[in-house]
Amino acid sequence: MIKKRNTMDRPDFLGHPYTSLFNPDGRLKDEIRTFIEGMSVSVDVSTSEEDAGRRYYGTVSEVMDDELDKHRVILLVQNNVRPNFDPIDLDPNQKTLLRRLLIAAQIGTCSCRTKSHEYVYHALDCQYRTAVELELILLGPEK
Repeated sequence: MIKKRNTMDRPDFLGHPYTSLFNPDGRLKDEIRTFIEGMSVSVDVSTSEEDAGRRYYGTVSEVMDDELDKHRVILLVQNNVRPNFDPIDLDPNQKTLLRRLLIAAQIGTCSCRTKSHEYVYHALDCQYRTAVELELILLGPEK
């Protein structure tokens, strides 16, 4: 069972120094949301000392409402997601084969009719963009 936070825990009801960032209804103001969108973020995905420093980097694409969060927002990162490590440990021959298969899967799959090989110009739900992002997540950028 998900428990909702008491509204008295929210900064906008406590005379918090950042109260001016919120609308009277307790939502983060639109101009602050717009300012945050496009910012770069990094997330530590390390699980132990052995893999310390593993991070994913990306760009905030949306500031979403979240009643359970301390500040009532959650950042959605969908754009330019990239790791600073090899997400899967494959030998070079396996990586080459997997990259060829993923590239083959990208050919002719555009579902948004964008005429660009740059995936960032394709719609977020475009099949081509999804295939390219999958390649980047699994294998990282081609070196």
